[in-house]
Amino acid sequence: MDDERYNLKEFESRINEIKSQLGETNVALEVENDVTYLQTETVIRILRAANMDQVGYSIQRHSVRETEPGTKIGEPMYAFGVSWDGAPNLGKFKREAASFLSGAGNRSLYASITPDENSTQEEIDAVKNVLLEAGFLKVDVRK
Repeated sequence: MDDERYNLKEFESRINEIKSQLGETNVALEVENDVTYLQTETVIRILRAANMDQVGYSIQRHSVRETEPGTKIGEPMYAFGVSWDGAPNLGKFKREAASFLSGAGNRSLYASITPDENSTQEEIDAVKNVLLEAGFLKVDVRK
């Protein structure tokens, strides 16, 4: 930003100051090795609250929830995906998603689904909605 170190309150004030002085503002974060996911998400929350127009940030880092405080970036991340043959079992997917998200470690908040080749768009949308309601931020459909 300006090669200065800030605590969170100072950082938030500085971001709001910058935003009020400029029109469109884009931000790119450089994350040091010892920064935790929780710290990174806090900075992103401040940037979003200031209505920054675009925040550049690694999708992997953005999509991971730290379930063990102090977990460092670069430690293993767990991903969630479902596939099905025939009609999808929404109740089962809901239980599996809840179990996954409540687990320990770095949990991806992006899920993927691989539908049966004969699945209808309604079935695909129903599975996506179950996963989004469970707490995932994004659901990718793989064919």
